[in-house]
Amino acid sequence: MTTSKPAFVFLVEDGFAMLPFTSAIEVLRLANKLTHSTQYSYWVSTLGDVRVTASNGVGIDPSRQIAELGREDRIVVVSGDGVCQARNAGHSSFLHKAARFGHEIWGLSSGVVRLAQAGLLSGRSVSAHWEDIPYLEQNFPSITVTSSLFTFSQKIATCAGGLSAADLMLSHLRMSGPATLADEISARLILDGTRAGRVVQKLPTRLRYRSSSPKVQLALELMDGFMDDPLPISEIAAKVAVSQRQLERLFMTELGKTPKQLYLELRLETARYDVLVSTRPITSIGLDYGFNPNSFARNYVKMFGITPKADRAGAKGQAPQKAGES
Repeated sequence: MTTSKPAFVFLVEDGFAMLPFTSAIEVLRLANKLTHSTQYSYWVSTLGDVRVTASNGVGIDPSRQIAELGREDRIVVVSGDGVCQARNAGHSSFLHKAARFGHEIWGLSSGVVRLAQAGLLSGRSVSAHWEDIPYLEQNFPSITVTSSLFTFSQKIATCAGGLSAADLMLSHLRMSGPATLADEISARLILDGTRAGRVVQKLPTRLRYRSSSPKVQLALELMDGFMDDPLPISEIAAKVAVSQRQLERLFMTELGKTPKQLYLELRLETARYDVLVSTRPITSIGLDYGFNPNSFARNYVKMFGITPKADRAGAKGQAPQKAGES
């Protein structure tokens, strides 16, 4: 491995996900443009220095050979469909060797799976795309897998993929340079700020809570459709043609929670997403999900252990609110 100017080296393979790849690179491109420099250098490589095809059918040629990797370069692994079904011994060997040399290694989208297969994530808490989470939990029990957007952990960064790759790169710029640069890039990309890594992936309720019961699935859809004006549990039961007691038994059997408990969690989790990613008044967000100001703060603290204001401040890198503020 030769020494060269530190760079982000994107290691891609056949079937890699194009969106996180381009999202991360666009942030770097704009960083160079706005600073009138090339300090945020990047290039693309493949094992074997061959042309690869992304999952959307677009072909990519390596811009440099992987042998040109410098000792200080960051390796950004971007993969996609199929990595859970087929391990790649070449990737595992290369990544294991790179880790021994002290390289910082990032995994975007299913690139996180490649890092796990190379044995680089044992004992760590990582972020992964929700489609990859079951595979990782089943095959790598020593890894704590979360649905957060991205995680930094001792020379390893993991990212769920999609547009959150831009959030990861913007967060890196905030930590390593002036925050105003990340703000300018966000504006150029028409992004409403940078989402914090601990923001969780926003999934449809039917995907977050899987159930074999059509009655439970229909009840979940009703809850999802009435976040702002919550339906009484008795009305939900009537709409799915069971008694309230029957619905409660179904929920406990299928999901381990009562309909009331799960409905409250759904509203709070969805409201929290808005708290963390938007700039709307917190009181307005609470009202949108059927809470008055006092009940919103009380239930928020009970579920998340932090007030909405402090949660938002932490997500934006501000000083946290004092205890007792809501």
